[in-house]
Amino acid sequence: MYAITVTNDGNAPLENVSIEDTFPKGTVYLSSSLRPERTAERAIWNVENLAAGGVLKIDLTLDVTEYGGSLVNVVKATAEAEDGSAVKATNFTVLEAQWLSCCPDEIFASKTGEFDPILENVILYRLTVQNLQHGPIVASIEDTLPAGLSLLGSSLMPSDHDESRGLITWVVSDLGPGELKTIEYLVEAKQSGRFLNVAEVDPYALDGRELRRVSVSAVVEVGAVEGAEALSVWVPPDWEFKYSPRSYEMTCDGVV
Repeated sequence: MYAITVTNDGNAPLENVSIEDTFPKGTVYLSSSLRPERTAERAIWNVENLAAGGVLKIDLTLDVTEYGGSLVNVVKATAEAEDGSAVKATNFTVLEAQWLSCCPDEIFASKTGEFDPILENVILYRLTVQNLQHGPIVASIEDTLPAGLSLLGSSLMPSDHDESRGLITWVVSDLGPGELKTIEYLVEAKQSGRFLNVAEVDPYALDGRELRRVSVSAVVEVGAVEGAEALSVWVPPDWEFKYSPRSYEMTCDGVV
């Protein structure tokens, strides 16, 4: 399932809003929360207007009918400002091949991030690994926290934690066939911004076979943080689209 979010970041309404989602190769449309106009390759939703600060959310469900590698989903949004100018935004989501559970000779891994309901600068990450082998495996998991994030606690004790590099290492031993392991850990954000967090899973079969490394990632956006520290390193930008002094802006996000 994909969650498409279109936000009018400007201070004036937008009209004739159109959202176009191009399906990944090897997928077909199943359903969506709003009825689209669609073809075999894409779906289009048309909305008359979107107020300043307004948010439009669309849930889209696709079925993977043919496995052909990573799934790349592209979404584009266009709208018309009051002065007649065009406003555009685009985004894409990649579901890497190693994430797909259709590959029985590998492992399944996923990673999510969400905010604590009380402490808005605290992020809860969930890292899940499942053994799809016929025999037991062990795995080493390395998670690199971006600058501005620090570990508060973890459901599984790390085997190593290098705070200077933001590197957290866990060891999962004797993961049986079909068994699933989830690691939950809390991270404090000391700086506002958008943070890309990447984890790498190195699995090994107990019979000595080396399995493919799997990389998973999660992106979270942190709002204003009281007493925030200034960062001297690059973080992924929050793309904005400005087209006139009246600040006609629109952003478009797609989340798996």
